[in-house]
Amino acid sequence: MAFAGSIPLNGRMQLAFPLAIDALSVNARSVRVTDAGGRPLPARRTVRGRELFVELVVTPELLADPPREVVVDLARHTSVHAVRTPTAERIHQSRPSRFRIGVGLVAEQEGSPRLLSLGGHPTALKLPRRIGSAYGPEGLVLVYDRPLDPATITPAACPLSPSAEGMSLTPVLPDVDWTCVGQRFELTLRPPQPPRELLLSLRRFGLRGIAGEVPQPAPEVELAAS
Repeated sequence: MAFAGSIPLNGRMQLAFPLAIDALSVNARSVRVTDAGGRPLPARRTVRGRELFVELVVTPELLADPPREVVVDLARHTSVHAVRTPTAERIHQSRPSRFRIGVGLVAEQEGSPRLLSLGGHPTALKLPRRIGSAYGPEGLVLVYDRPLDPATITPAACPLSPSAEGMSLTPVLPDVDWTCVGQRFELTLRPPQPPRELLLSLRRFGLRGIAGEVPQPAPEVELAAS
């Protein structure tokens, strides 16, 4: 896991400056994020006042080959791509910022991961028994408020049941993929030869949180393709 003085792989890296930052000047050109060897790393960059925050976009590939150090390097203040203040002053960085990175994902809060949305439909509201246009060629996306344990994310842990005229057919095992940025965790399920209708029973899933918690809620919903 994380070593002393390190930031989790899905942790937030923070840089503070003496002047407020114009969020519109912050992008992949003005704020470069790499590992120690110069390999570009996918990241989300956000601004709050005088603070710049960087979070890695963690994928299965990045988790399998995580950086030991992340370097955040601002474009030179003489560059047209320099980070600016709201009054167009260019912000100078004396040297790149370096962050030691630990291994694995970390949940900031205890408790079960909460399902925030299912196929684009917020779960804070009572989900209907049937949801239309829930998935398409890109798959079915489930969004959670904290990380799931990647070791539990397998096709066998996410069985999907095609349905016809209200009858559940033999379950199929989908291709699975995920992305984690900070605490937001997106799980994508892609059934082979996507059927027009699916019966999704999250109670039957074998997904778990970082500490082994069962994600909640776990509804059973009929889904229609878009």
